[in-house]
Amino acid sequence: GDVRVAVVAMHLAPHSDETAVAKRHEQLEDIRRAISSRASKHAVRGALLLGDMNMGEVEAAETRKRSALCEAIYAGSSWDPVRNRFFAELADNPPKAESFDRIFYDGGVFAQAFIAGQGRDFSDGCGFCISDHYAVLSIVDAHSLHGDAAVQSAAEERRLAVTQLRDLENDKELSFVAEA
Repeated sequence: GDVRVAVVAMHLAPHSDETAVAKRHEQLEDIRRAISSRASKHAVRGALLLGDMNMGEVEAAETRKRSALCEAIYAGSSWDPVRNRFFAELADNPPKAESFDRIFYDGGVFAQAFIAGQGRDFSDGCGFCISDHYAVLSIVDAHSLHGDAAVQSAAEERRLAVTQLRDLENDKELSFVAEA
C-alpha cells in the first residue's frame, strides 16, 4: 500500500474581493499543475495541500467541487478575532470567525483535522496568543486503498481508524486547553 504523496504547504492570497478569489484560484491551479507535471516521473499517487488558504466556506466548497479535492473539515474556526484577541484594533468591530486554514487531499490520501493551540499563553500576567490563527492538526493516512474504488471496504476501515485517532487527539487537546 505504499503511496508517494506530494505535500504542499501554502499561504494563499488574502482578502475576500473578486480579485483575491481569482488570485487564489490561479495559485491553486498553478500548484495542481506543478504536482501533475511531476506525478508520473516520481510515481506520485496523492496530494496533501495545507495551510492558510484564506478561503471562506463557499469558496472552499467551490474549490472542492471544481478540483475534485477532498477536505479535512474540522469543528470551529482557525481564525477567530473575538476569542483569539491577537489584533487589539479589531476589538470594537471584530470580523466574523472563519476557517481560513484548510487541508485538501486527493488520490491515495485520507485526512482528518482538528484545531489545536487555542489556549492563551501568559507573560507578566497578560494573556496572549502567539498567532492570529489557531493551529490545525491533521491525522493523515497515505495508502493505495484510498484511491482504489474496488476495495472501499478496506479503505473505509482505514478511514475509520484515522477518524478515531483524530477524535482521541482532539479530546486530549480540548482537555489540555480546559486545564491550562
